[in-house]
Amino acid sequence: MKNFKKITAHDAEGDLTKRWFIYYYFLNPKTGIYERIRESAEINRILNVKDRRVALYALLKARTILLEKGYSPFDNYDKETMLDAVGLLLNTVNDCINKVLKHKKLHLSETSIKPYTSNIENFRRYLETKNLINQKPEELTKRHVMDYLDYRTDNDKISGRTRNNLLIDIKTLFSTMIDLDLIKENPAERIKKVKQITEKNEYYQPDDLVSLIEWLEKNNEYLLSYTNFIFYAFLRPVEICRLQIKDIDLVNMVIDLPASKTKAGVAQSIKIMSVLRPHIEKMNLHLYPKDYYVFSAQKQPSSKPTTRDYFTDKFKEAKDALGFTKNHTMYGLKHTGICLLIQNGASESDVKKYSRHSSEAFQSYLRYYNMQPPKDLSNFF
Repeated sequence: MKNFKKITAHDAEGDLTKRWFIYYYFLNPKTGIYERIRESAEINRILNVKDRRVALYALLKARTILLEKGYSPFDNYDKETMLDAVGLLLNTVNDCINKVLKHKKLHLSETSIKPYTSNIENFRRYLETKNLINQKPEELTKRHVMDYLDYRTDNDKISGRTRNNLLIDIKTLFSTMIDLDLIKENPAERIKKVKQITEKNEYYQPDDLVSLIEWLEKNNEYLLSYTNFIFYAFLRPVEICRLQIKDIDLVNMVIDLPASKTKAGVAQSIKIMSVLRPHIEKMNLHLYPKDYYVFSAQKQPSSKPTTRDYFTDKFKEAKDALGFTKNHTMYGLKHTGICLLIQNGASESDVKKYSRHSSEAFQSYLRYYNMQPPKDLSNFF
């Protein structure tokens, strides 16, 4: 004797505003009475009649197969695993975004996953407002992504650079969906970046540099310590935020950055110049656990890192007090340090090693800061 009977599909006569489901009667093992069981899986997320009807009868067929194999709705089971096993796991855009974020959290550092997640969540909220979040992922098109980027540009007045960064993250979102076998094509793949205006980080004149150091010594020594790693070690602000005490080796005078902490994603070893050593020793890092982050919002080493925005905001206080322009950035201290070394006679090859630029990038950098004026070619006439 079967434990179930009369399995039926209900399509609400094609009305998408009503619930579609299958139902059947199953023998309750505790009461000995057949009870009516109703299931809809994820089919009501489908917003067109044709596809929902296909999914409804696929569910009917799958449930019949499982019931005949001994499946019982009164037993505990993992719904997603069961649906996947019978080929009926209906992934919506929302489901796919959740799976991508879950996957990314396994492979990105904490400092990288936060901005990525923020950008994707903003995209998700936009799709919700356009009633696209419960569509099938393959129904999203290039036009949908373009509309979102145009919306952000018009509504939030984002820069070309921010728009391009959003595009990169959205492309990565769909690429990861492909890797996870959720979709077959990337709708954002053929969208081009827009031209972005990059303003040069201002070079600090000697008097400006002296004024900045004096102001920091008086008003924010912690920020001075932070900027010393930019000026003397040429570290990027985000790298300094990821820096842990264990990465600094004063015996061998090197800073060892693992791949997860560098822009290039490659482990790098940076020689500590002797001029930086007393500044590091003054921080008394030996008093803290090795796995503590060197810089934090607590103004001392901490188990929790902070973001570069925290120090950018603090640096703005110094800029405002000293009357510097918006292009006088913390990163400009790195450029200033490199220029000073070359102006004072350091070889380009040695400076390039410290700066960690490729040969082509380094030459481009020097031209950008007018460190290599063209030679006089008069003798060629």
